Amino acid sequence: MKKTIQNILHFSLFALTLVLSMPTYCEEMIERNQIGNEVAESINQENFAKLEQLSATYRERQDRTSSGVWKLTVFYGGLRSALLGDYKNEAEWSAKNEIVNRWIEAYPTSPSAHLMKANLLTLRAWQYRGTASAKDTSPESWDGFNKYMKEARQCLSDKKSLMFKDPYWYELMLEPERSWAEKEYSSGTKLIGEALHKFPTYYQFSFNALNYAQAKWRLHLGDYGPGGLDTIDKLIKESTAANFSTDGNGMYARMYWYLSSLMGENIFKYPKLTHLDWDKMKVGMDDVLKQYPDDWNITHFARFACLAGDEQKTIDLLNMRKIALTEEDKNLIYARCQPVVTKKRAQKKLNENQPHANN
Repeated sequence: MKKTIQNILHFSLFALTLVLSMPTYCEEMIERNQIGNEVAESINQENFAKLEQLSATYRERQDRTSSGVWKLTVFYGGLRSALLGDYKNEAEWSAKNEIVNRWIEAYPTSPSAHLMKANLLTLRAWQYRGTASAKDTSPESWDGFNKYMKEARQCLSDKKSLMFKDPYWYELMLEPERSWAEKEYSSGTKLIGEALHKFPTYYQFSFNALNYAQAKWRLHLGDYGPGGLDTIDKLIKESTAANFSTDGNGMYARMYWYLSSLMGENIFKYPKLTHLDWDKMKVGMDDVLKQYPDDWNITHFARFACLAGDEQKTIDLLNMRKIALTEEDKNLIYARCQPVVTKKRAQKKLNENQPHANN
């Protein structure tokens, strides 16, 4: 069971820090796993017609998982996982690249096929560079990185007319922008503005923009860019505003959720680490759950409330779950947020107030 969970979470597109048992996240993770398996089977069998059908459906209908994530995001995550390999090995790289070339040959106007061609190049570039700060990256690592990232940018630029109707084009286009040490943070802000205007509800772009805002990718700046946390705060506010008509303050909660995967969950324990406004975070969580009352969202938000020391919000959220908590789940939720919330007291309230499981 543990191995199964690890495989599912490896496929997940977000760097999540909470690992619970399969029943806890059943609906969301089953959806993601089903899409991932279907994509992996299709690319391994070179069933490009199926990949075209899936990507066109997810792109045009903007279908979402039960937690509110675009299924198109999960689709591309499944492709990346299926095609991932040792790209420094020329034979392995050539084999993976040729699969995508055959896809392009079969569907020369396919946005997804050309996007994966560029994506393979960005993945190869990062394998040469690694994920260390720019100042800790060796000159040798920069050489291969710059070579393949420039090829990726050229691919994205040359085929823009085919690809930019797909929001993944904007997400990928941020990769070259965030990656070169000599680049100023501001070089990608025009792209961010354009993407937020055209595809405001494509959450993964905004998440990738948070990653882009980290100045660890640039040699001459501190950890979080010019203005430090002000840069992060500005981006979160812009993304929230762009989504407000559809999501209320939901994007505020989602952005801080993602930021916790970059900076650590202590941002909820110690608000001064960021510009987090807990009252606004609570409104944002409620706005997410109005549309997507999924146990995946509920349990993560409950954990953040626990870390923030908001005992009542923790209890209220966990009482919203469709599936009752096991004792193992409770222990995992509270394991790292003590003594902010008294564990025994909170668990006692849960046992008293929580409804029976809905089977």
